[in-house]
Amino acid sequence: MGRAETGPYNRAVIDVAIVGGGPAGLLTAARLAGAGLDVVLFEEHARIGEPTHCSGIVSLETAEFAKIPDDLVLAHLRSACLHGPRGAQARHEWAHAGEAILAIDRAGFDRSLAAQARAAGAATSAASRTRTERIRRMSDRLR
Repeated sequence: MGRAETGPYNRAVIDVAIVGGGPAGLLTAARLAGAGLDVVLFEEHARIGEPTHCSGIVSLETAEFAKIPDDLVLAHLRSACLHGPRGAQARHEWAHAGEAILAIDRAGFDRSLAAQARAAGAATSAASRTRTERIRRMSDRLR
């Protein structure tokens, strides 16, 4: 039932357009398509998950919510040193041994979410840069 990842999208009418192929957009696309809506997700990069924009450090709660497969878990962490784009650093240690913090394959995670969204019926349009031209309110509907 899922649709293949394609280039620029050209259907005239859809229920929901989602801009951005990160976890929030992909999870939303999967849930809405699974509920029966016609969904298209636009991603500016040529391939969802690339380039990687995040460290891939997530909590166990996040992993369970997003149903992250075990093969995408790279390590269980007790500490981390994060480096910002301008050289700033943040070090953190998780004191409680039972606190589950995971390092995941972030690009693989995004690709997995994209596959779930397509399997639910969402279309994905890679290499599709978007721009808002105009939003005009017409009664209770946006046009």
